[in-house]
Amino acid sequence: MNQDHQRLCAWAGVVGITFIVIGLFVMGFVPPIGPSLTPDQVAEIYRARATEIRFGALLIIISAMFCAPYYAVIFLQLRRMEGKRPIGAYSQLGSGLANLQFFILPGVFFAIAGYRPDRSVDVLYALNDMAWLMTLFPWTVGAMQGICVGLAVLKHGT
Repeated sequence: MNQDHQRLCAWAGVVGITFIVIGLFVMGFVPPIGPSLTPDQVAEIYRARATEIRFGALLIIISAMFCAPYYAVIFLQLRRMEGKRPIGAYSQLGSGLANLQFFILPGVFFAIAGYRPDRSVDVLYALNDMAWLMTLFPWTVGAMQGICVGLAVLKHGT
């Protein structure tokens, strides 16, 4: 793979994160809606912002396609650094692939809630909670990616 293609894959990660941030802004979820809101208050947000939530959710779902090439280029660089036994590279790639679900699923849950905002208050409340928990808690998988990259850099340098 040539260097230009690898740079493009690296920049895809920036594009993916940008899509997530823009999606959250479009939905009006920056800052996130408060966990202390009642089910009726949450349902009212989804009813008032249904179109914005649908579009923002789509942007979040699309972000996943930009993250895959980013994880792949990190894998290639780690594999190059680690040589014959690139266990960190494969661990990072596996973590990255697992992490893709955390880019897709929150968007899907936001989209489901925004698609039919006339659902019962309890259903909208549960979908909102699922979306936010999937948005905020993928840190474990991301932490493993960071550990793999950090160890490779510390052990093998450039």
